[in-house]
Amino acid sequence: MRLAELDLTDLDLFANGFPHDAFAIHRREAPVWWHPPTAHTPGGEGFWSVATHAESLAVLSDAATYSSERGGDRAYGGTILPDSSGAGLALNMMDDPRHHRVRQLVSRGFTPRTIARLATELERRTATLLDAVAARGACDFVVDVATELPMQAICILLGVPEADRHELFECTDRCFDFRSGDAFAETDEFRAAMAEVLTYGSALIAEKRRRPTDDMLSVVIHAELPGEDPPALSDQELLFFFSLLFAAGSDTTPPTISGTPQEGKTLTGDRGVWSNSPTDFQYYWLRCNKNGGSCSTIGGEHSREYTLSSGDVDHTIRFRVRARNADGTTDATSVPTAIIVSSTANQPVNTTPPAISGTPQQGKVLTGSRGTWSNSPTDYNYYWLRCDKNGGSCATIGGAGGSTRYTLTSADVGNTIRFRVQAKNSSGTTIATSIPTAVVQKTTPTPPPPAANGCPAGGCLSARNYAVQRIDLNRKGDVS
Repeated sequence: MRLAELDLTDLDLFANGFPHDAFAIHRREAPVWWHPPTAHTPGGEGFWSVATHAESLAVLSDAATYSSERGGDRAYGGTILPDSSGAGLALNMMDDPRHHRVRQLVSRGFTPRTIARLATELERRTATLLDAVAARGACDFVVDVATELPMQAICILLGVPEADRHELFECTDRCFDFRSGDAFAETDEFRAAMAEVLTYGSALIAEKRRRPTDDMLSVVIHAELPGEDPPALSDQELLFFFSLLFAAGSDTTPPTISGTPQEGKTLTGDRGVWSNSPTDFQYYWLRCNKNGGSCSTIGGEHSREYTLSSGDVDHTIRFRVRARNADGTTDATSVPTAIIVSSTANQPVNTTPPAISGTPQQGKVLTGSRGTWSNSPTDYNYYWLRCDKNGGSCATIGGAGGSTRYTLTSADVGNTIRFRVQAKNSSGTTIATSIPTAVVQKTTPTPPPPAANGCPAGGCLSARNYAVQRIDLNRKGDVS
């Protein structure tokens, strides 16, 4: 694929997760690229796309040139493709110094008291969720626990009554239910759902202005910054803050995969959490490259379980769900698995390498430890290796195999020794080798013990005999 073929405005490009391959092409061919106009860009205009770290930082740090509020000379801008009337009001579509002011006011809501209360309340609600699961004896963890907790945390911070959370969740989810490549398309359904969220938020803000409670939203509503104009957040700013924060806690849950990514093992797909009451689900398994891209559907596999084959080795797998209701169909895809490994991965795996203990000196005994192994080896073979001073050019020492003990000989002097372990189970054989010892030294002669009078056992030499014996030893090269 060439850069000219990419359309970053089409959400279908992101349907299988972040398109790393596409952005690798972007970085390689044109880190700063003028993206031509598409059917999804407003006013038939293109835009600049920046894909490298240094240039992205430059854009982020220069709000005067690269605004989050405006789009050149257009009436509106924002951080989404369509022009947004929320630009300049929503925290994620705001430039400094206004952005800094709003962040300061919002941070007033994150007091130690608020955080402590949140922690205590989440512990209580977590226990309640888990108690309900225990009482039933089974659960879908994603639906019953993992989806509930973030949503409840946001409700606590905003002071949303617990009974209202699912209704708000449903509205927010409809706002982000994109069924084609158009992001944030102004459909009738989108406008209706957004109106419900904003109507609820307006009423909640008005209530907390009149009767503040012990939550973050109440604190933010009444917070003021002396010297700022205006000193407090406007109702519009508060409403966008409410909708942005609630959307962060009420996301749907994509499909997931459980199971061991290994040839012969069975993966199980979970369809995730869906809104708008789907009436039918279809399942697909995808074989992808090591990065999770370039996926192709695996023929004939339409159940929630899939047994990995040799053709999947060195690939990743993704699980796609197609949900259908009276209004149409929507696809969602899991993130990729880890890279699938061969079934021989069941063979023994050395987790702590073999080791040698003992003094590396001629005549001394070395002891080998086989280390630790996973995948339950059923048999071990042991080998001793004689290597050069650097631990290389090793050769197996004949007759020393089969034992974890080895007595060093004169042939080992000036070399190093390594200990090799061969572990076996029904799936195969694995070999692991210790690091080399220090260079083996020759035996140091032990002088005879002195007699009681301080002389050697043979008696003390006269001065003449001592000199003659020393000269003789020098000739033999035994005394320096």
